[in-house]
Amino acid sequence: MYILNKNLPSQLKTSEKLIALNYGNEVDIVSLNGTLKKNYTSAQQIKDIVIGNGIAGIIYNNNINYHKLKP
Repeated sequence: MYILNKNLPSQLKTSEKLIALNYGNEVDIVSLNGTLKKNYTSAQQIKDIVIGNGIAGIIYNNNINYHKLKP
């Protein structure tokens, strides 16, 4: 089960099966049953997150990075 051990997220996004928690320079993607699917840390400030089936988009001021998620 995923336990929130950090500060409160600045943003939370959900899809049908996943939850994305944005901490500013870090994103945790968690399944609905509490399993951490992906942790992504960035040197840049993360502006927004787009999350869908098997993919997450990390949006910055000047670009977007896509990440495949494990099933």
